[in-house]
Amino acid sequence: MRLKTVSSVSVLFVIFSSMRALAQFDETEPMLPIYKEPPYYPRSAAEQRIEGWVHVAFDVLKDGTVDRSSIVVLEEEPTGIFTKPAIQSAESLRFDPRLAEDGSPVLVSGVQYLFQFALRAEATDGHFSDSYSGRPPPSIDD
Repeated sequence: MRLKTVSSVSVLFVIFSSMRALAQFDETEPMLPIYKEPPYYPRSAAEQRIEGWVHVAFDVLKDGTVDRSSIVVLEEEPTGIFTKPAIQSAESLRFDPRLAEDGSPVLVSGVQYLFQFALRAEATDGHFSDSYSGRPPPSIDD
């Protein structure tokens, strides 16, 4: 059974500005989704009070959808617990297409997202509860 929400659980999207494109445009501007399905928090992880994160990279196609075959997990903590919900959420992301100088849409490769799975609804330093003992997620500036 997929659990969409659990009381006092949050999943945060962190946008990385690291991306490459096959055309000319401002590569420093982050790719902001116009649609996303938040990842579900696995029931067993919530019941065991497990928090973590998944850092993924993917290509955004000319129509603004994510190329499912390009999604790769760069890092995660803990391994395997939040992988599936993060990938499923990444597959749902939609973007305004990036345009070349001539106005034609282009493929953008290497777009990175960090999905943080936290048991506190309110943000704290690092967005995790005080009991989180895992490896810290990568920083946006990395």
